[in-house]
Amino acid sequence: MNYDIPVSINDPERDRRTIRRNFIGELYERDKHANRNGESNVFTIKEIWEKSLKAFTFSYIEKEISVFLNEENSDIELVANTENKKVRLTEKGRKKYESLLQKSVNDAISKNPTMYQRLSKI
Repeated sequence: MNYDIPVSINDPERDRRTIRRNFIGELYERDKHANRNGESNVFTIKEIWEKSLKAFTFSYIEKEISVFLNEENSDIELVANTENKKVRLTEKGRKKYESLLQKSVNDAISKNPTMYQRLSKI
């Protein structure tokens, strides 16, 4: 079990945000790796759950991701609606996640510019 995911007891909205953030993060990393290596960028929900979200039950993840998939302008899309639902990151989702990553880097640099200067010289 992955204990570094903060599972809340009485805050389903917090769980929803955690699930989406971790799901998209894992999907983004898999997508990047697949694109770099010329592999398929389509994954099952279960594959991502097993790697990044085991603190939650699979049925809970499946329910939350189904809601996410049905939202207009979702960052992910359903590719195969079979027993093992397959999903992939949309172009919009990829750009959005890259933008969030860049913002995180910029925030870290602005909080500690001296450390960034030292690291950039390595």
